[in-house]
Amino acid sequence: MAYQENVDILDKDEDPPIVFALAAGSPRCVRALVGRSASINSRLREGLGPTLAHVCAHHGQPECMQVCHHAHLILFDLAGSYF
Repeated sequence: MAYQENVDILDKDEDPPIVFALAAGSPRCVRALVGRSASINSRLREGLGPTLAHVCAHHGQPECMQVCHHAHLILFDLAGSYF
């Protein structure tokens, strides 16, 4: 079996890697994770709020929020709805 990475694997607090990329303010990392099919609909289990947008807002990362918003628009365009 070939190796497959899981870009949505949860840490001990049940948060996905994209949360750390957003909190660190790394749009490049966020784009890389989204490009590898990281879920932009992730919800936090504890802490900052229910969505990734809350993480961006809490850490003052507007550029990362734009990356997530753009990814949502692409999903909307492909599926005809957000969810």
